Amino acid sequence: MNGAYKIVAASVVLLSGTCSAGAPLSSMTQLTQVYQNPDFQLTGVSVSKTGRLFVNFPRWSAEYLNAVVEVMPDGSAKPFPDEDWNRWDLDPKSASNHFVCVQSVVVDGDSLWVLDAAAPMLMSIVPGGPKLVEVDLTTNKVARVIQFSPSVAKTSTYLNDVRFDSTNKVAYITDSGLGGIIVANLATGESHRALDGDPSVMPDKSVKIVIDGKPVLGPSGQTPAFHSDGIALSADGQYLYYQAIASTTLYRVKTDPLRDPNGKPVYLNPAGRRMVGLAADRPIQGTPMTPVSHVSASSAETS
Repeated sequence: MNGAYKIVAASVVLLSGTCSAGAPLSSMTQLTQVYQNPDFQLTGVSVSKTGRLFVNFPRWSAEYLNAVVEVMPDGSAKPFPDEDWNRWDLDPKSASNHFVCVQSVVVDGDSLWVLDAAAPMLMSIVPGGPKLVEVDLTTNKVARVIQFSPSVAKTSTYLNDVRFDSTNKVAYITDSGLGGIIVANLATGESHRALDGDPSVMPDKSVKIVIDGKPVLGPSGQTPAFHSDGIALSADGQYLYYQAIASTTLYRVKTDPLRDPNGKPVYLNPAGRRMVGLAADRPIQGTPMTPVSHVSASSAETS
């Protein structure tokens, strides 16, 4: 994802009111802003079952403070799990036990998982930095760190978003730098790549991204190559949904072959992936999944 751009939000908005499964957004009572940071871009937000709110900030500018914070009831924020993890000294030797460039935070059960792309300023990754960090929410301490080897998190990899299958103890991660899915075995700590080179994880060169009426262009004057980005997992864990930002098509694959590092590559079998009927007329950035396996989508141009 070198030299590319990322579409982000600068505030956290929560929905209040109730809504039955499949009900339109208009049935919600209202949107309430609970946190805003005018100084740094945020890319991830997650809420625990007890209502604790966590936000992350990637290291995309020279001015930088915290990678992960917990938003307190009064709207203030404090480094999470502590200040030390949020104070990387820019030395590659300490990248393995500090947050380098966090792209996503996701609560799963009693754990907060922190996905560290370790690619400051959207440049090449810092060796030893790409990792998935589990923080125990009952102790507020780091429980374990899953490191990604150079063969999995390659030089131009950008770890973007993650979803968890607690039953099979697996995490699925999109690589928006090269395009592909990284599968991490949470029981063994081992990981492998899948769908490398498959058209479904690559951008559609015909798709243009427009923000506030202006096209998003890279240094070459072309639309940046946004690869696999949004990701969602069905409630039963059998299907993984994903999409490149510079694309208008959402794809679905069965997870069984993805989990097998020695299995037949999914992309060699066209029947192994299929387009989902959520194809839109504009790029999609986020694809959250409801508990009843309804896929939602957020527009990259308006979110």
